[in-house]
Amino acid sequence: MASRSLLDVMVPMRDGIRLATDVYLPPGDGPFPTVLIRTPYDKGVDYYLDQVRPFVRDGWAVVVQNCRGRFDSEGTWYAWGTEAQDGLDTHAWLGAQPWCAGFGTIGSSYDGCTQWLAAPDSRVLRAMVPAVCPSDLWLQDQYVGGAFAHGLNLSWAIRNAGRGRREYTADELRELWWHLPLVDADHAAGTHVDWYRDWLAHPTRDDFWRRTSNHHAWERMTAPALNVAGWYDAYAGAAFLNHVGLVEHGGSEAARTGSRLVMGPWHHHIATERVVGELDFGQDAIVDLHALQRRFLARWVHGTDADGLDAEAPVRIFVMGENRWRDEWEWPLARTRWTELFLGDDTTLVGRPPAEDRPDAYVYDPADPVITTGGNHSLVNPGITVGPVDQRAVEARPDVVSYTGPVLEAPLEVTGPVGATIWFSSSAPDTDVTARLVDVHPDGRAINVCEGVLRTRYRDSFERPELMIPCEVYPIPIDLGVTSMVFLPGHRLRLDVSSSNFPRIDRNLNTGGPIGFETEWRVAHQRIHHSAARPSHLRLPVIPGG
Repeated sequence: MASRSLLDVMVPMRDGIRLATDVYLPPGDGPFPTVLIRTPYDKGVDYYLDQVRPFVRDGWAVVVQNCRGRFDSEGTWYAWGTEAQDGLDTHAWLGAQPWCAGFGTIGSSYDGCTQWLAAPDSRVLRAMVPAVCPSDLWLQDQYVGGAFAHGLNLSWAIRNAGRGRREYTADELRELWWHLPLVDADHAAGTHVDWYRDWLAHPTRDDFWRRTSNHHAWERMTAPALNVAGWYDAYAGAAFLNHVGLVEHGGSEAARTGSRLVMGPWHHHIATERVVGELDFGQDAIVDLHALQRRFLARWVHGTDADGLDAEAPVRIFVMGENRWRDEWEWPLARTRWTELFLGDDTTLVGRPPAEDRPDAYVYDPADPVITTGGNHSLVNPGITVGPVDQRAVEARPDVVSYTGPVLEAPLEVTGPVGATIWFSSSAPDTDVTARLVDVHPDGRAINVCEGVLRTRYRDSFERPELMIPCEVYPIPIDLGVTSMVFLPGHRLRLDVSSSNFPRIDRNLNTGGPIGFETEWRVAHQRIHHSAARPSHLRLPVIPGG
């Protein structure tokens, strides 16, 4: 890398705390278009150097900074706690450097969050490229449908509890995931994490979470964003919420008209793999992420290729099944035909609900939960699979009910947000209802497409939970996320319904007690109702002619 690197720059924040920052400058006198990455991870590892090198090679300066309290940065580490103010202070510092000719930001996961949290009220940030990150931490990260995203939260918290990073083996993590109560699992891991405990102390979408939500801040963001994510990542739906949020509410014309989105067939590791889970999506699934980033940043940081990028459709999606890229002009697609398939008798998916209610019953025992097998999540850990994986072993369990449609005679494209409403009763005052859309192949493989969960106390509100009356029937709305999938001729659609997906989400102990603080559980007797009066159904965004 032909550059000179200014190491150990300590950038002061408004309270005097200094953050360790590496500055990489290309040859020449400058000033240079600049890229900023803010991260809680080790900024000196190859993962970051591999992002630095191509930008410096192309004549850009790159700044990589460690978050407060991490590695050589001063201060106390509290995940997401000061990223907004520290990011704004870093923006102000960077904008004043004589070698900086304007800057944008890049980064994935937490490094994507640092971009979003600093974007409101920044008037020097020109563009950002956040990848695989939430739009609201409660909705998609710490909690999912009101259930605690236990596997990711615990493993991430204990690994990143201190100034550096600590590794745990797959066996250690598996043992810790079973620990009760959840709130003491950090102690069982040999550490103490204040912010992990605070997550569990705030199980509703309250003001604690509002400060880290983009949903209340889009109108204060003036920088356009290129969102990049994958259909099998936990934050697929978040990418579309962020994109649409900026397009509809952004605080500048550039944010509203210049924002773009790229969605591939990936999980949390984006752009570099054609085989995800058990499916090969073809060579086109691999994209040059640097080229995407640089073209977008070049447009908005120093105005090159404006005509070309501005004329292109704002949304680019990978249509699975057909395994091809397609450009779209809005989201959801204007030509969508919203279609309901109803849960029928004999565990079928049918075009109209049955006349009478003949409920399907199963028993959910928190001591024996359904184990996470593939799926749309960010729990990329040893021993836990992610992405499209054959679900037949899961569907053979007595606590999973599978509703299957007829063999398709023509292709059926499903592109957009997928939902389900399950009319449900339980012997417990609180439990979980999980739902998963599955593509059943002619050879019998049952490949998961998208999934969701709702903790039943949140059936009416994420802010004001209410327990159920045991054995009373309630409609349970479930967000199954987003997808773009062509179900091919000879395939069948399936909806799997159950009450657990562990360790992706914590086990609901069925008592109605405080999430994360319980140690006792009870077995729940569950019933799925389906009739004209209780029309349990799957709601699909069908694209005609797909």
